[in-house]
Amino acid sequence: MLGQIGHIALLASFIISLCSVVMFFCPKSSEGVAFAKLPRIFYILHTCLLFIAAIVLFTIIFGQKFEYHYAWAHSSKALPLEYIIACFWEGQEGSFLTWVILNSIVGLFLLSRKADRSSNFTLGVFMLIQTIMISMSLGVELFGFEIGASPFDLLKERINLPIFTTQPNYIPADGNGLNPLLQNYWMVIHPPTIFLGFALTLIPFSLATGHLLANSHNWIKQATPWVLTSCLVLSAGIVMGAYWAYETLNFGGYWNWDPVENAVYVPWLMWIAVAHLMVIFRKNKKVLRTIYGLTFFSYTLIIYSTFLTRSGILGDSSVHSFTDSGLFAQLTFFVVTLFVGVFVLMIFKWKTIPSGMLEEKPANTEFWIFIGVIILSLASFQVLLSTSVPVFNSLGRLFSRNFNIAPPSDALDYYTKFQYYFALLFCLLSIVAQYIFWFHNPKTRFKKLIWSSSVALSLSSFIYFSADLDNIRYFILLACTFFTITSASQIIFHIPRQKLVLSGGSISHIGMAISIIGILFSSAYATIISKTDGFEDSAEASRNKLFMRNKSYTMGSYDVSYKGQMLLSSNGEYIPKELLYPTLKPGRYLFKNEYEIHSKGDTIHCTPHNIFYKLDYETKGASLFSLYPRIQMNPKMGVMASPAIRNSMAGDIYTHVSNFPNPGTDEWISIDTFSLRIGETDTIHGFPITLARADKTKKATGIYFEDDDLALDNTLIIDDQWANKTIELHPIYQLKSTGAIRIYPDQYSDPKIKVTIESIDTKAGIHTFKIAFGKRDWVVLKSIEKPLIGLVWIGGILVTLGFGLSIFKTRITDKTERA
Repeated sequence: MLGQIGHIALLASFIISLCSVVMFFCPKSSEGVAFAKLPRIFYILHTCLLFIAAIVLFTIIFGQKFEYHYAWAHSSKALPLEYIIACFWEGQEGSFLTWVILNSIVGLFLLSRKADRSSNFTLGVFMLIQTIMISMSLGVELFGFEIGASPFDLLKERINLPIFTTQPNYIPADGNGLNPLLQNYWMVIHPPTIFLGFALTLIPFSLATGHLLANSHNWIKQATPWVLTSCLVLSAGIVMGAYWAYETLNFGGYWNWDPVENAVYVPWLMWIAVAHLMVIFRKNKKVLRTIYGLTFFSYTLIIYSTFLTRSGILGDSSVHSFTDSGLFAQLTFFVVTLFVGVFVLMIFKWKTIPSGMLEEKPANTEFWIFIGVIILSLASFQVLLSTSVPVFNSLGRLFSRNFNIAPPSDALDYYTKFQYYFALLFCLLSIVAQYIFWFHNPKTRFKKLIWSSSVALSLSSFIYFSADLDNIRYFILLACTFFTITSASQIIFHIPRQKLVLSGGSISHIGMAISIIGILFSSAYATIISKTDGFEDSAEASRNKLFMRNKSYTMGSYDVSYKGQMLLSSNGEYIPKELLYPTLKPGRYLFKNEYEIHSKGDTIHCTPHNIFYKLDYETKGASLFSLYPRIQMNPKMGVMASPAIRNSMAGDIYTHVSNFPNPGTDEWISIDTFSLRIGETDTIHGFPITLARADKTKKATGIYFEDDDLALDNTLIIDDQWANKTIELHPIYQLKSTGAIRIYPDQYSDPKIKVTIESIDTKAGIHTFKIAFGKRDWVVLKSIEKPLIGLVWIGGILVTLGFGLSIFKTRITDKTERA
């Protein structure tokens, strides 16, 4: 029933939005009659129906209704609330629904405009895009074609399981759950942030298209705050995604030039270019045609990026794109139609757009900003063309041509060597433009430039030589970034205090320069402190270090010791794995012994698929901090390693697991039998073992007792002289009331020892045990010091802050002009 309500709500929303498109383009819609209000009423009704569909989907997920495919595929009973919320947009269908809802919310701001021809065309274009996007979540068949993939399909409608033949109403007891790799707080906020950024770009696109259709060109002032807001939100989303990758994945960085990362980066660059063109437009109306073209192209890139990430075409070249869920043809049609549509529109309307040549004067602010826009466009094209290699190969196969173009073998080096310098050129050109804008006197401007460049050269020279840098390109990089920082700072101090809101552009450029410095030092001068000698034939092997448990090793300036495998509880505690008994309920454990505030037999919830390796870092015998890199037994992606990071102003220590004993196997290297009386000691393989006592008990952790059952708890004390510690084990011998005997072994993880009681001679008081020894616990780690990486995040925050101030400045300027 719930699914049917969701289906109907989405279908009704689609039909109503389609009707509103027709109404908005109808000539009567701008007349001062009741008909003018009807398409706007339809828009509100369309938005309400989308919210109904969203509430239904969340009810299905939160209510754990696993008869629905979406809930079964993405949710589970063990997920906490925040990840249940994240399940909403984890899947293909739910993410499209999230996107169209955000579209509908931001689109409400367009309804306040007076119902004239241009505003109606704007809303018509907006609803046309919205209609196409809603179709991605419909899941209906039309003329033999499946349109969209619905989040409200039943499990038996998607997967043909044999059990549905005998039990048509079968409901799974639990779902697959959110991909463990995505069980991260960033999953809750990062995807909707990116979708909101994409949704915000639809307004300037609709304004441009609607006004061009109406031969009205007074839309720039209204669109500018939306362009800046979309740049702000996308900037925040990119920084979030970079930090998420940095703290979750083990490739050693924050940006891997993965095609899905590029699919956000390229439109972001283009919208920044559009924002700068709109700055030029306030002084020079001759760039209007360029603004139209870039606005159309930038939004087309948003949809093209969606095609790349959701059609399945990047399945072999991206580690986190969506697989094809039947939307390839539909997305292809959307991209082609949009591209052809705006291209044809520009051709037919080209002569109606006011034109003119931009003045080619170096002393002109607009000239330098325009050059900066060209640099941004070239930077985005460089990434776009290389990312589109799978598309070019697919097009070749479509026309029976085997292009077989290979993507860059070293993506990090390939993209970075271009993008660093595009960013620097853009920053420098923008600074020149700001100097010309703020300092009108050529002599004053020259003095300011001399001061900024002198300070920049001095700072970069000092750092270059004192830090013993070894590449002249890095000196150039430092000189350019410091020039950007000093120049922009000089401009900020020049601005009167009461008008500091005008400093948004300068702050963004400072942020970009600071990020570039952070990228330079954290990438080019990262130091591997986990090096091991003796691997001359294998460069990668020499960068990793083997750690035996409880032994101290030197890494850089630290003494590091591995303390064992840990599980993370739901309340944030790291608990030694060997102290916990797993129960039949997934994620529930019992304490074998007392541990800190916990008593023997207490229950606790831990995530079983995450195993953490505790590392204690010391220097000169003083404990400094602990790190907990993890491995994840990911049912969808296999074994995944995630780093542990020690953050500091000077730089981060970035440590991840390279190799480890298989946690699913027990490798026993010897098994022996021995007998003891209470108080006696025997030495087995160098371990003195004492039977301290044997106590009758009717209560033991993890063992079920009936009223007449008896059990003997054997306390064995094992002296581990190698590690200078004692180990206490409790193998249990249980006599059931039926006469049956139950044996419960006990074991320790380091050294790996498992003791089972074989028999008890009550007359002689002899207890016979079987003991198995395994290999000592070990782990192989790679640890890297990343200097000044915090500057990457500080710079990203400043870029976002700069956009925020620019938005505020634009609103103030508009109010002043209206007054």
